Amino acid sequence: MKDKRENRSIRKRCWCMTTWNKLCFKLENVLNLFFEKLGYIVYNNKNKFIAVSLVLSLALTTGFFNFKTVHRVEELYIPQKSQSLIDLNRANSHFKLKVATEEFIIKNKIQEWAFTKEIFEAVLEVHEGVMSIGGLEKICIKNYNGVCFSHNPLEIFQFNKSLLLNINETLDAVYKSKNFLLSNGALASSSFSDFFAYFFFNQTIRKITRAEAVRVVYFVRYPESSNDYIENSAWETEYGKYITKMQKKLSQRGLLLLYTSGKSLDDSVSDSSLGDIKLVSLSFFSMIVFCTLTLSMFRNSIVGHFIDQSFDILDLGLKGSPFVEFYSFRNKAYPNGFEISVILDTPVNYSDQKIQQSFLNVGRISRNNKYLLSKTINWMHNLLKWSKELNYTVNGATFYSYLHLFLSQHQEFYRDLQFNTNGTIKASRMWVYSNDNPNSVFRKEMMLFIKEELKKATNLPFYSAHVMFIYIEQFVIVLRDTVRNLAICSLSIVFITLPYLKQPLVTFLVFWSFICLVFELLGLMYVWDVSLNSISMIIIVMAIGFAVDYSAHVAHSFIISKCNTPETRVIDALKTMGTSVFMGGASTFVGVMATAFASSEIFKIFFKMVFGIVSLGLLHGLIFLPVLLSIFCRNTEVCETIYNQRVEEQHFIQEQQVFSTVSDSTNIKSLDEIDKKQNE
Repeated sequence: MKDKRENRSIRKRCWCMTTWNKLCFKLENVLNLFFEKLGYIVYNNKNKFIAVSLVLSLALTTGFFNFKTVHRVEELYIPQKSQSLIDLNRANSHFKLKVATEEFIIKNKIQEWAFTKEIFEAVLEVHEGVMSIGGLEKICIKNYNGVCFSHNPLEIFQFNKSLLLNINETLDAVYKSKNFLLSNGALASSSFSDFFAYFFFNQTIRKITRAEAVRVVYFVRYPESSNDYIENSAWETEYGKYITKMQKKLSQRGLLLLYTSGKSLDDSVSDSSLGDIKLVSLSFFSMIVFCTLTLSMFRNSIVGHFIDQSFDILDLGLKGSPFVEFYSFRNKAYPNGFEISVILDTPVNYSDQKIQQSFLNVGRISRNNKYLLSKTINWMHNLLKWSKELNYTVNGATFYSYLHLFLSQHQEFYRDLQFNTNGTIKASRMWVYSNDNPNSVFRKEMMLFIKEELKKATNLPFYSAHVMFIYIEQFVIVLRDTVRNLAICSLSIVFITLPYLKQPLVTFLVFWSFICLVFELLGLMYVWDVSLNSISMIIIVMAIGFAVDYSAHVAHSFIISKCNTPETRVIDALKTMGTSVFMGGASTFVGVMATAFASSEIFKIFFKMVFGIVSLGLLHGLIFLPVLLSIFCRNTEVCETIYNQRVEEQHFIQEQQVFSTVSDSTNIKSLDEIDKKQNE
């Protein structure tokens, strides 16, 4: 009984495999016959095909004239249906958060002290020139007085050259003052670390003891449309020309002028890419030379666990560009943290003590964590503190009367409240401050931390918003998207190679090689200090097909080999396809080798990734996979079945070829006739 069950099981397996192989053979033969007929047609009409190909190529080339160029870098990096972008647009309807910036920094090339008349006069000269550039009025963000707004320490001196006296004493006094407000409604003292590089106030002697450069920021509208971008870009072009002229002028006076604008990153990315375009041409030339030499010499037939997710925006720019020079200094000399708006724009009863307590709870999210500074700006906290000191009751019917009294005495909080026409609060916000850490992983975790803590702190629908969040959000999804894309690649490999290789075991070994290659590549990325980000993710998915191709060709040669034993099949497969696979990998390597010498960090990352994938792919295809095939395909029954199926396949192909030749004899010339014609 046991033997009968085993025989029945074997027959069942054999029947399944036979049926599957017949389907695979039919599919392959259909494709073979199709391309065979196509070959006859092309040969008999080669002049027509050449003419059609040339005309079609020229016609498609006209597409270059209709390219829609993506100028704005953010269009490439903001995730679709971004929640951060939705929150930012929502917040921007109440508070002006969605803005772009134009900045410049002036410092002495030798002296490490910025509070000199020479530097402040240079800042004033550049500022007046920037304000005089035509078109600024149209794109700038205006303050309450209708004047283009800038974050500028010259505001302390009323933009008056005659007041640039006793600079040290004036700035010391303003920093210690709690009443000096800037035009944006903020205390001047809170902005000193943004104005001055390496700013330090000595509490012992009560004086500013370090300030190495002066920074000015202009706020312009965020380009929402192509027309906005064109108008912004036109002004920024003139701004760049003016700053470049001033750089030469100030350099003669021993001053260094650094600048950036919304267009700087776009230009730097373009220069970074176009500057290395000659290397792409060199790549094509190298591949042509390599293929020519190898085809003539060899006469080939033409048949991580520890991986980082950080991303440095300077990688997008060209070394030595204004963008890279500016941010290289700014990231070292100025705080890298930023103020984050926490907003409530749902109608609530602000006079209710429970609502007021919710504001206090939200303000506590910045305590005792590594992501946020303990500093917060909370208008409700200050209102309650003020009322307690004066023994006022700020709940119930008296809330709004005391609120307006409080705001008249503390005008810096006006900017945090928006009122309805009936005098009630329409929207309010408080500020929390991120720690001084430019690392993209830290910022991603910080953003997620704030969103999670807001849910825990209160049931009120508070939400956080900052223009940087729309860029940070890509780091949240990059790992998920990488895993998803690799999973799609894996399924594609299985579904495509299974009919091609016919044997599930061989297909599994090819698939296993792919899985191993992915983990090896992640380890290689860690060694090479290449982080997992949107750039490397695209390159991984794009280039992973190279590696699978090598293994698939070797596996297919193993399948169709006429040898009987696994060892001889492996030898025959490597003898048949080894040289072609190696030359394919070598030509790819030669093609990308030129990018190793590129000045752009993106091209360097591309070279590292493709080089790693091709090297590992060749290693798996020519060494690891043959070993696996010889080990796991040792079953003689399996090998014998493969051999017998191959014999049946050859008979089937021969029968189909005879049938094809007879049926198409009136339209297509046979190979013998073609050969005879060529010999004549």
